[in-house]
Amino acid sequence: MVEEEKKAYVRKVVESSQQIALSYSFKNEKQLPKRFIFSRLKKLIDDFISNRTEERLILMPGIRGVGKTTLLSQIYLYLTHELKIPKERVVFLFVDEVAKVLNSNIAEILETYENTILMEYLTSIKQPVFLLLDEVHYDEKWAFILKSIYDKTNKVFTIATGSSALSLTTTADLARRALNEELYPLNFSEYLMLEKSSFQSFKELKSFVLELIFNPKLIKKIKEEENLKKEYSSFLLQANELKMRRFLLCGGFPFSPFYEEKEIYSKVNQILEKVINEDIRKIGRFREETINKLWRFLIILSSSPQISIQSLSSQIGLTKEVVTSVLEVLEKSKLLFSIKPLGGEEKIAKKAWRYYFATPTIRSSLKNYLGTFKEEDIGTLLEEYVATTLYRINKTKYFFDLFFDAEKGGANFIIKQPLNKPIPIEVKSGEKGEKQVRKSMEKFKSEYGIVIGGSELRFEENILYLPKELFFVL
Repeated sequence: MVEEEKKAYVRKVVESSQQIALSYSFKNEKQLPKRFIFSRLKKLIDDFISNRTEERLILMPGIRGVGKTTLLSQIYLYLTHELKIPKERVVFLFVDEVAKVLNSNIAEILETYENTILMEYLTSIKQPVFLLLDEVHYDEKWAFILKSIYDKTNKVFTIATGSSALSLTTTADLARRALNEELYPLNFSEYLMLEKSSFQSFKELKSFVLELIFNPKLIKKIKEEENLKKEYSSFLLQANELKMRRFLLCGGFPFSPFYEEKEIYSKVNQILEKVINEDIRKIGRFREETINKLWRFLIILSSSPQISIQSLSSQIGLTKEVVTSVLEVLEKSKLLFSIKPLGGEEKIAKKAWRYYFATPTIRSSLKNYLGTFKEEDIGTLLEEYVATTLYRINKTKYFFDLFFDAEKGGANFIIKQPLNKPIPIEVKSGEKGEKQVRKSMEKFKSEYGIVIGGSELRFEENILYLPKELFFVL
């Protein structure tokens, strides 16, 4: 790329970023609500400007289609519209375009930015500069570049997003410097927010449900606190059975509220194909024969959460070592995560693990693609959403280990915290629920268990009965 072309491109970036950000931030002429992670990023920016924090490098991995570009657009508008940061000091860069269309890289573009727009080196600036780098993993040297900027100046605030490959290629040196803010698929509250194009946080109700999971004796608060009762009533009006069902089937992505089911399934399957053919292929870890079998891999995983390495190996025709390696990469790609059985090393090694997709929408899309979806699969999707919610809570709010009871008739999930007894959780589908929790409570000598399902919030005989509508507020 010749010098004049780079200069023209950088000028275009500075001049056109506002229009691009606006196009991503509005849908059908309505401004899209901001997801909950936006407030955390906003605080980090505010604290950086006020010199209240050393955090100035944010890595934001997340699977394709989860809304990273929209979030960066909203951050751009916050910087330029609300904080009045001059557009010349905010670089909103699509790194995939830089690499694939311009055959250039981050270092070249930033050097041209210094010489053409900033008129000084980033290492010597006195006023802050903000770098919003989308799909940063398309530059193979992105980690080195961001580390170098971080080490040479404390006046540059960077948010770098990437699809699954971002978390696959983060270096240890960069990980020590960066704050990781993973962008997850939608939770139910965010889905409602996008569907209505309005924001209602249900903050007190969320805090109450979280506290309740770890201390069910707080249940009396729901009758004593007026604000909590009002939020609960308001949420129940929105969380009807039809909306919860549609969310489980196809509501996990930010585009979900705006398309019909078939279109959503098609979009999700396109995302999966790109993860396989671009993100996973890019790391160069597997032979072409293995890459070609990854779609079948996902299809088999969609049939049931619990499956053994041996079973996958025989069904797909790959060695157990390769299957283990593929599962590891799929987890790092953020497509799925695993839950181990609670027990000693021998049990963990021998028993089949459970693999849940990042959102039930992925499992639903795969089953609809195959034409194998059945009504009873709704129970599996509900179990998966509970798993993804507990996983997200563990990563963002509370520290605990998440297991399952591998014994036949045991609970779906076991929460284990240091110094506390395990908490068995069963997702109720039909009539089952209490027996599984009681069996696991007895086995692990638990003080109480939780059944998610049913219609009435209550705590009796050491079991917290949590309506799924109430759990969905998390």
